[in-house]
Amino acid sequence: MEPAIKPAALGTKTRSVGVLATAGTFNGKLYRETSQKFAAHVKVNYQVGEGLVELVEQGKANTSEAKALLMNYIQPMLDENIDHLVLGCTHYPFFIPVLNEILPSHIKVIDPAPAVAQQAVRVMEHMGNLQLVSKLSIRFYSSGDNDTLKKIAQEIDDIRLNANNQNFIGNFNCDATKAI
Repeated sequence: MEPAIKPAALGTKTRSVGVLATAGTFNGKLYRETSQKFAAHVKVNYQVGEGLVELVEQGKANTSEAKALLMNYIQPMLDENIDHLVLGCTHYPFFIPVLNEILPSHIKVIDPAPAVAQQAVRVMEHMGNLQLVSKLSIRFYSSGDNDTLKKIAQEIDDIRLNANNQNFIGNFNCDATKAI
């Protein structure tokens, strides 16, 4: 997830970008190196998304609670005139519908998940395992609440279908079935 700072830093017009991530991402070597290399010329507004992962895992990504927490985290970035918001956690794409409600239309949301998926395909291709990808199906298993799991699975499908949003940088090319 860490290299997503690169397209934000290279694409900014205001020279101010926001990054919403976990503390682990911000403390990671790859994030620090990528930021130093590509974002030294821009103001990077950092925000640890405390509590966001838990909201996703509880099936509460599209709730008023999530909206309020996100607004609290993002408002300081808006005050700094960001024009890109990097999602630095695998859970955060679940918030894209809420982010599209609360962010001004000119702000680009950068979800690095599609790039991560493309890299996984390249690695599998290099290892000779690409044929596995073409027969991909998604199965969800949980020791937790099945209703929450079903809701999250539906949100994944909704995010995939809504990936053509003009403020969304990324693309889900997944022809998968889900089994719960």
